[in-house]
Amino acid sequence: MASVKSLVFIGLASSMTMLLQGCGGGGGGKTTTTTTSVQPTPPRTQPMSSEAAAKYLNGLFLGFNQSDAKSPLGVTISMAAQPNTFFGNIFCSTFKNPNGPTQCFNGQADCRLSASLYSHAWTYDPKTNKTLMGLSRSVGYVFNQSMVESKWAKCSYIWDGASGNKYNRGCGDGAPGTTCEEGTNSAFFRHLPQHKEDLHCKRYRSETWLVLTVSWWYSSST
Repeated sequence: MASVKSLVFIGLASSMTMLLQGCGGGGGGKTTTTTTSVQPTPPRTQPMSSEAAAKYLNGLFLGFNQSDAKSPLGVTISMAAQPNTFFGNIFCSTFKNPNGPTQCFNGQADCRLSASLYSHAWTYDPKTNKTLMGLSRSVGYVFNQSMVESKWAKCSYIWDGASGNKYNRGCGDGAPGTTCEEGTNSAFFRHLPQHKEDLHCKRYRSETWLVLTVSWWYSSST
């Protein structure tokens, strides 16, 4: 059996902000402007202290036990494409982004954020026992795991779900269109409840402005 893998969260003197990544966005590709209703920024709760956050995250990361169905699943983290900003990684045309409004990019699914589930039991290099962070990036955003499991997570995949180009905000079938022109069947325009043929998930939460698509994979020393 593989030894315990450590991804230790340390409480710092400064406050720790608990947040999470999106794959995609950025320059290049044809864009188009669409008319949408903008939702206000959700109110924030008070953050944990650095010590409390470190204890909470370490407990989640080290707590999984395959023999105990009630043990923690792990830590959900999204590794940032833009490490110096959180909202710079958020692409949702109906959300009032403090960094400015976002638009369609290459027809990708809107209002979707991809993440990975990390634990001592998987997502590590069996030779070095080091945790393998998504896309080899160094900065990530950690989500409140209770909210992930009860509200935010929309679907999950083993390995990379390639959710950026899937209908139903990353949880449906792959979209044939990859442009921002309406009528091309791209994923960007197909995330509303009236597209019932695309709703392959048991949970469609229309009241949630941003949903998570979570990937995980298992590593073994054998």
